[in-house]
Amino acid sequence: MLLSLGLFLAPLAWQEAPPEHASPDLRYQLGLRVRQMEIAFESAKTKPKLRRASLDAIERSVSSFFALDLPGAAQALDEARGILEGREDSAYDCLAVTPNAWILEPGDSYRLTISQIYSAELPQPLSVRILRPKLEFEVESLPYTHDFGPITLPEHPTGTRGEWYGFQFGSQSTFSTASPEVIPAARARARAAQSLRRESIDTLAPWVAATTRMHLEFLSQMLRGSLLETRLPGELFLHRTEELLEADQDALQERGALTRWARENEDSSLRLRSGALRGQEWIALPSEAGRQVVRVQIPRAPREGRPPLVIALHGMGGSENMFFDGYGNGKAASLARTKGWFLAAPRIGAGFDLVATTQQLLHLLDADPQRVFLIGHSMGAAQAIAAAHRLKQAQVPVSGMMLIGGGRTASEGATLDALLELPLFIQPGVRDFARPGAVALIEQLEAAGHPRLTHRIVPDCEHLTVVQVALDQCFEWMQWLLDQRTE
Repeated sequence: MLLSLGLFLAPLAWQEAPPEHASPDLRYQLGLRVRQMEIAFESAKTKPKLRRASLDAIERSVSSFFALDLPGAAQALDEARGILEGREDSAYDCLAVTPNAWILEPGDSYRLTISQIYSAELPQPLSVRILRPKLEFEVESLPYTHDFGPITLPEHPTGTRGEWYGFQFGSQSTFSTASPEVIPAARARARAAQSLRRESIDTLAPWVAATTRMHLEFLSQMLRGSLLETRLPGELFLHRTEELLEADQDALQERGALTRWARENEDSSLRLRSGALRGQEWIALPSEAGRQVVRVQIPRAPREGRPPLVIALHGMGGSENMFFDGYGNGKAASLARTKGWFLAAPRIGAGFDLVATTQQLLHLLDADPQRVFLIGHSMGAAQAIAAAHRLKQAQVPVSGMMLIGGGRTASEGATLDALLELPLFIQPGVRDFARPGAVALIEQLEAAGHPRLTHRIVPDCEHLTVVQVALDQCFEWMQWLLDQRTE
């Protein structure tokens, strides 16, 4: 339930100084609360009563989200988290802490703004204690901006991202991800990369041209104080853009180019500084619609063979970050990393072409073309069903398709025929509003004699939380299918 980024050829601006202050970005605040709720939901795995008690609030958050009531969705998520943690609601949950920019240069003024993102009765004045660095003050009204003065480059080994600032509002302590990245000469480096890209655009590999433009857009947004729906690794984007523009473009068009290039240029110190996990990259592929944004996770080099590829399709309003940072606080990425498999999550928007995206990913990653799996949630499940026949026509073999919290009957015979040839695993939640459609599809497939259909109703979850509950069995099922081949 992270908001779609919706960035395409966004204006690039490299202003000489950061903004004075920033208002809370509701997209980011909602994404943060989704992950906090999911962590609490996972921690309540052995407490089904708590999970069931939280479902009303989670359902309200989903309905508020689809009604574009983002403050209401955030409030419902906070309520659900409180239930799962076994505590009473806290008015302080309504607070957000936002830096004036998410990328600063050494010497830039650093300001944090405390604001309220939904209505709640707070004490007046509001007592605020910053735990690191140690500061105490009282706030008479919100929003309130605290000026820390010029920021310095952190000297600790974990790098450019500053301290994780801890706050205590009244008696409630929270640790906020409000600290920006501090990157020397960030604006000058971004401008230089933009100029180099413009000069060499005709010689760049198509995916490099699209990816470097996207990285520069992300950097421009972060320098202006906007952070979309999740923390993004600004220094990684800047460094990757510089490296890609200087690389051998012919080599970057060969099969497996992205995997080789990423492994050869892996920098653990850079990832520590930027907060990005090993092997994860944000790329853009050329497409008829302009470009296709994909977040990928590249495993360590296997001892033999090529790893499987899992393509994960998010639900409505989501983005390429959902299966990496959401849906169980990034459970899919964790499970794929443990298996040593490729994971790719495309952003689904107008003109999305699953066939072309899969073909390009197989080429750039050099994943095993005979071991491709599809996972779809809600709208993503509908996309997977709709593409089944076209994948068959394009001779893209799919080893298994998993439909979570979504599915509907196949209205065309060609689609039904294609589904009958695929191993299918369908998992709606017990309180999932998409359950009727999924059950109708199950009944249609059973009536048609589907030979490899697995399905279950997932207990103690609804349309959002069904994903994190279902993912464990999805990966077990994929492993079982692979094991069947070797027997």
